Amino acid sequence: MDIPERELTAALFAALGSEYRLRILDFLGARERCVCEIAPQLPTSFSVVSHHLSVLEQAGLIESRRDGRWMRYRVTEPAVLRLVTAARQLARRAKSGRRTARRPKASDRPCCSKDRAGRS
Repeated sequence: MDIPERELTAALFAALGSEYRLRILDFLGARERCVCEIAPQLPTSFSVVSHHLSVLEQAGLIESRRDGRWMRYRVTEPAVLRLVTAARQLARRAKSGRRTARRPKASDRPCCSKDRAGRS
């Protein structure tokens, strides 16, 4: 993967890095919705909802169209919803597999080259 692709991927994950944006994607699901339907789903102002919709749209995860004086939004493709579902499953697995004991810091362990040198 070249660097521009990595940057695009990082931007995509950054767009998914907000609980509000994930809630918007969940609410949109597989159908188009008006911003007046989306805004009441979040406990925040209309302008904040508009900002989150803009971030999702700039990342290419949703697209909009004007319908009279209102904007309507939809998920660009089903793969977006599958990605969110997969991320949610990974998050659940990671949470259930977390250890409670303190892991040693990198500075507490010898470097692998020092470890190998000691064995020689």
